[in-house]
Amino acid sequence: MAESAPARTIARGGMIVLLTVLGLYLVNVFPTVKIFLFSFSTAFLALMVIEDGKRAAVLTFLAAALLGLILVPNKVVMLPYILYFGYYGIIKSIFEQRASILQEWLLKYFSFNLALLLFYIAGKFIFSLPLESKFPLLFLWLLGQFYFFIYDYAYSLFISYYHRYRRLIKK
Repeated sequence: MAESAPARTIARGGMIVLLTVLGLYLVNVFPTVKIFLFSFSTAFLALMVIEDGKRAAVLTFLAAALLGLILVPNKVVMLPYILYFGYYGIIKSIFEQRASILQEWLLKYFSFNLALLLFYIAGKFIFSLPLESKFPLLFLWLLGQFYFFIYDYAYSLFISYYHRYRRLIKK
């Protein structure tokens, strides 16, 4: 029996939702590698963008976000995923279509900082999270900028390795 393209898209989306929610769930189990697991769990959406397009990726993100809200015990983990990192693969693909690398990075950093602001507002005023730190806010913001640069670079490496692996399979 021949498999159809929609069936393949649905199956791939289901696997990506599974891997994403599993990664987000493991953030609660292994708190010492929280940043790695969180970042890694957001990378799978890039595969949907590459293989099935942005529309399928949006639906996959929504399914992962909804299932994550149901299954992940610590709902606070879902906040950065829903506000930014969950759909980063989609906006990354849009931003990287720009002709200017400067424009691309400005858009990436603008969107990241907007998400940081939304996360701060949601955490402090909606969820009443204690957001005190022994470090100055400026230092934490600069650390966030550095993390985002490393995150985007690692995300790009993941995509390039996937393209290389994909070519080997198709031979």
